Amino acid sequence: MADPKPKAAAKLSFEEAIDELEGVIEAIEAGEIGLEEVLKRYERGVGLIHRCRDVLERAESKLKKLRVDEDGVSMDDDPGDDEA
Repeated sequence: MADPKPKAAAKLSFEEAIDELEGVIEAIEAGEIGLEEVLKRYERGVGLIHRCRDVLERAESKLKKLRVDEDGVSMDDDPGDDEA
Protein backbone atom coordinates (compact mmCIF):
# COMPACT_ATOMS: atom_id res chain seq x y z
CA MET A 1 0.00 0.00 0.00
CA ALA A 2 1.39 3.41 -0.95
CA ASP A 3 2.23 5.94 1.72
CA PRO A 4 -0.31 8.73 2.09
CA LYS A 5 0.65 12.01 0.43
CA PRO A 6 3.05 13.85 2.74
CA LYS A 7 1.86 17.00 4.45
CA ALA A 8 2.92 20.20 2.69
CA ALA A 9 6.22 21.35 4.19
CA ALA A 10 4.76 24.81 4.90
CA LYS A 11 2.18 23.21 7.22
CA LEU A 12 4.70 21.29 9.32
CA SER A 13 5.96 22.45 12.68
CA PHE A 14 9.70 23.00 12.97
CA GLU A 15 10.06 19.74 14.89
CA GLU A 16 8.02 17.77 12.35
CA ALA A 17 10.10 19.18 9.49
CA ILE A 18 13.39 18.33 11.24
CA ASP A 19 12.21 14.79 12.01
CA GLU A 20 11.14 14.20 8.43
CA LEU A 21 14.35 15.75 7.10
CA GLU A 22 16.38 13.34 9.23
CA GLY A 23 14.42 10.46 7.71
CA VAL A 24 15.05 11.77 4.19
CA ILE A 25 18.78 12.02 4.86
CA GLU A 26 18.93 8.52 6.35
CA ALA A 27 17.08 7.04 3.37
CA ILE A 28 19.37 8.72 0.85
CA GLU A 29 22.54 7.83 2.76
CA ALA A 30 21.47 4.18 3.06
CA GLY A 31 21.73 3.92 -0.72
CA GLU A 32 18.95 1.35 -0.92
CA ILE A 33 16.54 3.39 -3.05
CA GLY A 34 16.60 4.06 -6.76
CA LEU A 35 17.71 7.27 -8.43
CA GLU A 36 14.18 8.55 -9.10
CA GLU A 37 13.24 8.05 -5.46
CA VAL A 38 16.47 9.73 -4.34
CA LEU A 39 15.64 12.76 -6.48
CA LYS A 40 12.09 12.85 -5.14
CA ARG A 41 13.27 12.68 -1.54
CA TYR A 42 16.04 15.19 -2.18
CA GLU A 43 13.45 17.63 -3.52
CA ARG A 44 11.30 17.03 -0.43
CA GLY A 45 14.36 17.61 1.75
CA VAL A 46 15.01 20.96 0.09
CA GLY A 47 11.42 21.99 0.84
CA LEU A 48 11.84 20.91 4.45
CA ILE A 49 15.06 22.92 4.76
CA HIS A 50 13.28 26.00 3.41
CA ARG A 51 10.51 25.47 5.97
CA CYS A 52 12.99 25.17 8.83
CA ARG A 53 14.86 28.30 7.74
CA ASP A 54 11.60 30.23 7.50
CA VAL A 55 10.56 29.20 11.01
CA LEU A 56 14.00 30.07 12.40
CA GLU A 57 14.07 33.47 10.66
CA ARG A 58 10.62 34.35 12.04
CA ALA A 59 11.66 33.25 15.53
CA GLU A 60 14.83 35.36 15.29
CA SER A 61 12.78 38.37 14.20
CA LYS A 62 10.40 37.94 17.14
CA LEU A 63 13.31 37.64 19.56
CA LYS A 64 14.89 40.83 18.22
CA LYS A 65 11.60 42.68 18.73
CA LEU A 66 11.33 41.36 22.28
CA ARG A 67 14.86 42.52 23.06
CA VAL A 68 13.93 46.17 22.52
CA ASP A 69 12.95 47.93 25.74
CA GLU A 70 9.95 50.23 26.06
CA ASP A 71 12.03 53.29 25.07
CA GLY A 72 12.86 51.66 21.75
CA VAL A 73 16.48 51.01 22.70
CA SER A 74 17.89 47.60 21.99
CA MET A 75 18.74 45.74 25.17
CA ASP A 76 21.84 44.49 23.34
CA ASP A 77 23.31 47.99 23.14
CA ASP A 78 25.99 48.52 25.77
CA PRO A 79 26.26 52.21 26.73
CA GLY A 80 29.96 51.71 27.42
CA ASP A 81 30.63 50.68 23.81
CA ASP A 82 30.73 54.31 22.64
CA GLU A 83 33.79 55.13 24.74
CA ALA A 84 37.05 55.10 22.82
